[in-house]
Amino acid sequence: MIYLLALFCLLQFLDGLTTHLVIRRGGREVNPVVLWVMRRIGTAPALVLLKALGVACGVVLYTFADSGGVYALAILTAAYAAVVINNYKAYRSLAYE
Repeated sequence: MIYLLALFCLLQFLDGLTTHLVIRRGGREVNPVVLWVMRRIGTAPALVLLKALGVACGVVLYTFADSGGVYALAILTAAYAAVVINNYKAYRSLAYE
């Protein structure tokens, strides 16, 4: 179970990193909430803040694992894996333009 939380935290970091790399290459953020925060406080601070919030949410879900939190954490982990893969593909496509 702790491995699921560790993977979730790693994916949060990778999402922030790949998002930052995509934006530096001329890509754009498509999540309107993230974009709103970026416009208010800047790209890097927004990513750090939002990824820290994501990790905190993961810890809360891990804490309530016996009440179904593990299922929510597993679903979010799978979703963030897809996000990181998508970011990586976007980064690679921008690299070859």
